[in-house]
Amino acid sequence: MTTADTLPPTRDDRGTHPPSPPAYRSPTPAHLRDCVRRHGGTLPADVAQALLDAAAELEASEEAFAELVEQKRELQRRLANCESNLRAALARPARA
Repeated sequence: MTTADTLPPTRDDRGTHPPSPPAYRSPTPAHLRDCVRRHGGTLPADVAQALLDAAAELEASEEAFAELVEQKRELQRRLANCESNLRAALARPARA
């Protein structure tokens, strides 16, 4: 495999990417945080922390999934471009 065959990064080095659209975000992390806020005084500290950790993990999973979806779209775009180039190359008359 040559360096030309590898995919360039689709994001900058900081790893930032646009957040998932609100319609695709789970309400669960906010609900878990709300439960901790409302019942924080009655929950053991380790349970409250576990709920906050679970909320953070859910959000991280959503972000990772959004990144995969974006990478898939980029790969599909590049595949369509390659297919178009291949069709154009095959349509050219052969040189003698």
